[in-house]
Amino acid sequence: RLLERGLGQHDPHRTRESASGSTTRIERASCARQPFATLSGAGSVTAVRYVDATAPKDGTVIGEFLPGIITQSIVTPDRYCIENGSTKTLKPSWVTTVSSSAGLSSISRLYLNPEHPPGWTATLGGRLDMWRAYDGYNITGSTAVAQPPVQAGNFSPKASIGWQINPEWNTKFNYGQAVRYPTVTELYQIVSVGATNVVPNPNLLPETAQSFEWSIEHRDRRTMARFSLFEEDTANALISQTSTINNTPTTNFQNVGLIRNRGFEFAGEVKDVGIKGLDLSGSVTYVDSKIISNPNFSSTFGSYSVGMWAPYVPQWRGTAVANYKPDDKWSFTAAGRVQGLMYSTLDNSDYVHNVYGAFDPFFVVDLKARYQFMPHAAVELGIDNVGDYKYFLFHPFPQRTVIASLKATF
Repeated sequence: RLLERGLGQHDPHRTRESASGSTTRIERASCARQPFATLSGAGSVTAVRYVDATAPKDGTVIGEFLPGIITQSIVTPDRYCIENGSTKTLKPSWVTTVSSSAGLSSISRLYLNPEHPPGWTATLGGRLDMWRAYDGYNITGSTAVAQPPVQAGNFSPKASIGWQINPEWNTKFNYGQAVRYPTVTELYQIVSVGATNVVPNPNLLPETAQSFEWSIEHRDRRTMARFSLFEEDTANALISQTSTINNTPTTNFQNVGLIRNRGFEFAGEVKDVGIKGLDLSGSVTYVDSKIISNPNFSSTFGSYSVGMWAPYVPQWRGTAVANYKPDDKWSFTAAGRVQGLMYSTLDNSDYVHNVYGAFDPFFVVDLKARYQFMPHAAVELGIDNVGDYKYFLFHPFPQRTVIASLKATF
């Protein structure tokens, strides 16, 4: 579960998974100059081992008490381990350790989820987390650093209150708190991804998010419409940033004091519009995402982050889908997707579009036809991004693409 963090998904590598659930990742990089680097010469080999030892997911029901109220108490200890301890320089007859990293973290959770008897529309619950990260160390050359252990305990409550106004209308209010703890990769792992160095931060704090949502919904036999207002306040948000240090791209992890996301969403669907089998659905979401506090931010250019847009959150996002099924065999779908501008930096300094690293706004339309020629087999033909729209989401996204497929189920 940790391979996606700190390691480029397009980098050539090999992985090996053992019966115990650990995963070892092998990478080789040559020290020779191109073009000879791909042929021979001294190089380096990095072996990274991840261990995820997790208790059975179904947990154990501890007890039942209070007439009409069922309480489930589930304990699910999670343990994560990273060993990046075999980065070595290879020469004809001897091997030297260059760097080594290791660390452990564990989480113990207690879930409490009492529910009211049938007919009630109120649910209260909570979760207790005990987190500890320990045995972290980093070795670079002849320098070894033992990282201090960190631990935290958090209780996360939740509440949901609903009112069925009449058979077609209902309204609901939800509140919840959630905690995300730093991973061992963010705390301890030193690694290079291509030309980019990834630097850990052993002093990271857990991020805590409090979420509020109110919604009102109308639903009948042919239509559904829902309007929601929401807000999420995230304290000590865990954010990764890439900057240039000594002419080398460097990614680091940091806590942002407070990020506030608030906005609204409208979603709806209508069946049999005008003719039988034609269904329409769609949604539109607006988010005002701002950095409220960030005392640890520093910039060599005199920029600032407070009041800026939070990274990776678009202001507008919308979808629209039309699906027509004239019979049980044929299905035709047209879908449109639109998304506003996103920033990836805390000070919103990445304002140049259509370049690597940019997150551009886009509007694309996809088409698909499906024919079920047998009960367990179907053929599909589709065109993604019909308008051949060019945009970047860190890297270029596919332009017009034709897709054909044959599917069979057994």
